[in-house]
Amino acid sequence: MTKDVNKIISNSFDTIKGDGVLAMLLLKTYSKLYRDGQQVRTCERSMLKYYQEILKDGKMKAELKKQIEERVCVPNFKGTREVYTRSGIVLVKAEYLTDEAALNFIEKKILSKSDFETQPTVKKKVAEKKAETK
Repeated sequence: MTKDVNKIISNSFDTIKGDGVLAMLLLKTYSKLYRDGQQVRTCERSMLKYYQEILKDGKMKAELKKQIEERVCVPNFKGTREVYTRSGIVLVKAEYLTDEAALNFIEKKILSKSDFETQPTVKKKVAEKKAETK
């Protein structure tokens, strides 16, 4: 997904709309990152909007999608869970939960270890970053 985003970003919109392969890549990538695979509009105005959104935060979305796909934790709840805290309501979506976010929620007691079938683990990169900051 990151390769696709980089390919889109490295080309101008005029190049993409003139090349059928790149135009399909733009539509497919936008659909996966922003619409969970649903069909998107194919008119030029919509494609320009998709291109601008991918330019703005496509790399971040692709990285988040990668983290979600590589996660170890398996929540034992489906959909969205509302957790009431002192600072307000926290909405936790099971399908978008990464290991790092899950560990953060456990640490802040927003979720407990019993909320997971498989416990989240710290990736080496995250552990190294925390060790460097200490």
